Amino acid sequence: MDLLLVSHRGVASGLKNTAQMIVGELADNISVIELTEQEGVENFAIKLENFILNQLNTEKPSVIFADLMGGTPFNQTEKILLNHNLKQKIKVITGMNLAIILQALDTEIYEWTNENLTELIENGRKGINCIEFQNCLNSDNE
Repeated sequence: MDLLLVSHRGVASGLKNTAQMIVGELADNISVIELTEQEGVENFAIKLENFILNQLNTEKPSVIFADLMGGTPFNQTEKILLNHNLKQKIKVITGMNLAIILQALDTEIYEWTNENLTELIENGRKGINCIEFQNCLNSDNE
């Protein structure tokens, strides 16, 4: 499965590089578009729109991962999807982390449904934890 990661400078490329270190060639399926100070919002939006329309398979349901809900990469992605009537085909998942990217790479999903998107998001959330906090929660339940 091909993945698109959009973020502020360094976040998406850092996740891709780390994923390549862990899973090797499987991470070659990750494309990255990052907003930088030098490039600016307008150039970022043009590059993103071109990628979505020309390289992302808009004939089947797809997912784009963004670093931050409400951030410019997320906002521009949503705007492009709305402008091209693609919101039903392409979903944006925000708050991406390494756990969710690795799971998405490892998942043989040929059609994104609400059920498998929910599972992907829940598994990404499970990657956020603190051992000491978890131990406190466990001891409270005993």
